[in-house]
Amino acid sequence: MKKTIGLILVSIVLVIASVSVVITQSKDKETVVFIGQPTHKVSEGGFERMPERLNESKSTASICVVVKVKDKYYWKSRENKEMLRIQSGAFVYFVAPSTGYVKYTKPAMRELTKLMSPTEEKFGYTEHMSIGLRSVSYWGGQYNVYE
Repeated sequence: MKKTIGLILVSIVLVIASVSVVITQSKDKETVVFIGQPTHKVSEGGFERMPERLNESKSTASICVVVKVKDKYYWKSRENKEMLRIQSGAFVYFVAPSTGYVKYTKPAMRELTKLMSPTEEKFGYTEHMSIGLRSVSYWGGQYNVYE
């Protein structure tokens, strides 16, 4: 009898532990909020500037992903750096202090921002990274927002 009660208690504890793990995992669920695929890249330093039109394989390898976990944002495609989300006019920024940012045109404002310049006409987002005293920037027209 004691053995049966002990097994029942162990089973109950395991069920409670399993439920709490599932609840914790669902609370900490990672949700993709932005994906962008670049077509252009510019690497710059104090003495050089290297613009590059990306072929399909380089473009795919350079996809930008921002995710949300609870109330925080992370640059999934760049070492999972924590980011701050800022809205300003027609644009949304995800900023990773001391690392860089992702900036995209709000989908509802895309047609309007295309009138600003040839850059906004061709591209809907940019991703900028600071690496030492150099910088790398990507631009792309293909992006999806899931917020």
